[in-house]
Amino acid sequence: MFGQAYFRFGAMGMGVAAAWLAFAPAASAQPQADPNPTHMTGSIPGTLLVMVQQGTKGAPAIAGGQVAVDLVHGRQSHWHKTAELREDGRVLLEQIPITLPIQPQVTFAYKGIDYTLVGKAMTPGAPDGVVRITVFEPTETEPAWVVKMHHIIITPTPDGQAYRVEESLVVENPDDHTWIGRPDGHGGHVTMRRALPENLDNKPEFVSDQPLLGGTSNFKLGYVIPVRDRKAALRVPMVAPTRQVEVMVTADEGTQVEAVDLTPDPSMNQMTGRECYKATDLATGQTVGVSLALPAAKAVATAAGGSPLRKMLALIGGAIVLLGLGMFWFRKKEKKA
Repeated sequence: MFGQAYFRFGAMGMGVAAAWLAFAPAASAQPQADPNPTHMTGSIPGTLLVMVQQGTKGAPAIAGGQVAVDLVHGRQSHWHKTAELREDGRVLLEQIPITLPIQPQVTFAYKGIDYTLVGKAMTPGAPDGVVRITVFEPTETEPAWVVKMHHIIITPTPDGQAYRVEESLVVENPDDHTWIGRPDGHGGHVTMRRALPENLDNKPEFVSDQPLLGGTSNFKLGYVIPVRDRKAALRVPMVAPTRQVEVMVTADEGTQVEAVDLTPDPSMNQMTGRECYKATDLATGQTVGVSLALPAAKAVATAAGGSPLRKMLALIGGAIVLLGLGMFWFRKKEKKA
């Protein structure tokens, strides 16, 4: 389900605090209705079979309820419709206009949680699709969840005075229930809480109320760490037992990267063009990270405000001055002649 399914809160909604959180890849972003219905002109009629099934053993089967369907292309919805499930948890949508490759995005709300799944692309040559959504009974009993993969990508900002950190966690819930989290004392729930390193966003911690579905869920967060005295450091604690961590660093020429409790990953270096490191089988609370030291030349340019934009403007300004002096000299010479 990773990269294909995500959800958002319905009536339970408690927003995410202390850091931004993305539940799904770009293709699964909440679509906007297409203001131009003429895009449907000359379309091929397609069909979409939606099936919603119960994933918790012994729980009642899904019988009835409403699904919302969007045909998404380029982050935009070109067609939207709601439909009622039959008593067998299915509904067949017909005469769906297919004019270009689109992906069906289907949402079904169950006990306060929206389950959304993005199906395979439907095209004029293959206009029929099937989407299967599995829902689970919610519970406050915490499962023995683990992090299957924790990606950390570190990239310098254009001005060289900070590094942007993007983290992505693939979390596995072995139970057949959706864990809604621990009560937070304010009527909501928290599934993940972690302190953040010093960052330019002044956010002390990452807190998420995103439930853990049965199976896998995807968590994302990002922040910016500063460069001070030509140095930057990142330390990331594990929020749960973690099977594998991959750290990818984009470093300018001359920047020294020191890994902390990580080993180099040469195969990923060749694939990504970045300096890559990894670690496996980490315990909750165990920390990994990197330390970066910028070369003196880079630091001088940064201190002088030598961002790429400023350098470009300076070059353009210098060229204009030289051109003006050349024209003045040419006219002066022409008058003497």
